[in-house]
Amino acid sequence: MPYRGTFLSMALMVCVAVLLFLFFERQVSRFWVNLAIHPDIRTALLEAADDQRTLSRLNPEETERYRAKFDELTRLRQNLLILEHNRDEMTRNWEMLLGGTLAAILFLSVALQWLWRRHTHTQLKALDQPLAELASGKADIRLHGRASGIFREIGTKIEQTSRFLSRQQEQLRSLKHLSSWQEASRRHAHEMRTPLTAASMEVERLATLIEEPAEAWPAELERATHSILEELERLKRFTQAFTSFGKIRKPLLERHDLAAYLADYADLFATSWRNLSLHFDRPVAPQVAAFDREMIRQVLVNLCNNASLAMEPERGGVRFDLHVTFGDLQVSVIDDGPGVDGSIADRLFEPYQTTRPAGDGMGLGLAISRKIMLDHGGDLRLHASGPEGTEFRLVFPLAESIPTNQTEEEQGT
Repeated sequence: MPYRGTFLSMALMVCVAVLLFLFFERQVSRFWVNLAIHPDIRTALLEAADDQRTLSRLNPEETERYRAKFDELTRLRQNLLILEHNRDEMTRNWEMLLGGTLAAILFLSVALQWLWRRHTHTQLKALDQPLAELASGKADIRLHGRASGIFREIGTKIEQTSRFLSRQQEQLRSLKHLSSWQEASRRHAHEMRTPLTAASMEVERLATLIEEPAEAWPAELERATHSILEELERLKRFTQAFTSFGKIRKPLLERHDLAAYLADYADLFATSWRNLSLHFDRPVAPQVAAFDREMIRQVLVNLCNNASLAMEPERGGVRFDLHVTFGDLQVSVIDDGPGVDGSIADRLFEPYQTTRPAGDGMGLGLAISRKIMLDHGGDLRLHASGPEGTEFRLVFPLAESIPTNQTEEEQGT
């Protein structure tokens, strides 16, 4: 415990107190002893005794009273002689008595200070966890214990602050919930209004076709039908994308060699994008992770598709790197495209964030991909982005071993 400063200050205080005590006590005690045995006092007592003898002779009737007074003065002179003879020893005893009293007082003061310091430290220690919880944003904190004094007031303030924070968080959650629904409504209305408006215009055009010559109908019908089907296809893609976001299943986690999986993926999808080439240098040692093969393929396809669209009409490449960092198995997906638009970089994984034109996508792909990785116990992060390219990282928890019921072929795939 951090008591070093307290010990030093107490030791310094004790030393100063002892030195001052010794100095003043020695001066004061010796002063009173020396004053008591001063020669003038002894002389005065002797003269007073002689005066009593003289008075006894002059007034015989009061002889007994004068004799008693004379005997009292004589005893007093004898006591002063004894005091003078034992002066040094009495001074030492007196100093030892006062010194012991001072030592007891100082010891009691230090002990009380130590106990108070320990009590204060215990009370402060009991506030560490509530303060940490409050700093982390936890609401509705309840303190348990026997805090007293100012520590009870601090605890009360922590509880009051946590209750206020709880109310604020509830309001914030409600606002975010409403904002997300507002954004979803706005996006849905936008995605649906455009194709519906176009289809409505085509239907109105067909309604006026009856007024035109019959020989113009086949070509116009074919064009209108194609346009309406195209807009309906856009609505279909929109519905499918929205449905896929709402029905992300839980991953079926199985242990596989992630290096072998990436190598197979790079070979299988090598020609899937006409302007994109895939590269992966497979490490010699297997890297085992627990993941759902189908869902991870969906994540990789989405990242590659985004890279291809960002590079069009130019050609480019995507490279996969596999490495272990701080207990995680990480896959870097690196392209040499133009990079992510800085205006949405901070909100890249939020739903409906996209830089594509209306109708070309809902901006759900990265949100779905990150949800998949979070369900795997990992994460999907934007590691770097710039004119030279973009790097996403898929983070997998490490799998300790391959289950014994897996075959060699399964381990390799």
